[in-house]
Amino acid sequence: MTMPKFVTLLNNHYQALGDTSVISYPESVTGPSDKARWTVVFSGRVLGTGVGPSKAAAKEESAKAALKLLGLIS
Repeated sequence: MTMPKFVTLLNNHYQALGDTSVISYPESVTGPSDKARWTVVFSGRVLGTGVGPSKAAAKEESAKAALKLLGLIS
């Protein structure tokens, strides 16, 4: 079973609304590099954060948190 790509789902959501240019993933790293913290920001509003063993995993977790906040996944 393939895991969902939350970053793709989030981008697709905003693309369907006609606006992906305002989504950003600022990176904040404290401690070891495997503890990167990514934040999803949309129009200046923080939608989610994620921490993972890699940048990609942390970014996926932040997008997943954003999708949950928006009520698009449970």
